[in-house]
Amino acid sequence: MVRYGSTTATRDITLLSRNYVNSDTIHSDGDECRRIERKLLDEQTDQSSSISYIKNELASSKRTTKKVENYLISGN
Repeated sequence: MVRYGSTTATRDITLLSRNYVNSDTIHSDGDECRRIERKLLDEQTDQSSSISYIKNELASSKRTTKKVENYLISGN
């Protein structure tokens, strides 16, 4: 362990873009990546739900159209 002021950080320091960055910064970046990933997954879920809803509405509309066609063909 290396002591930085009042903060203790592990010695695992990584060279990132030719600058040394301590592991706290890397963890912070990881948290931001997870937030972005969660947001994208939520958006994907919303889009999937919308697509599913539209497909169901289209299928329902096709069934209704088929019923109307059958009704008209039968002459009722």
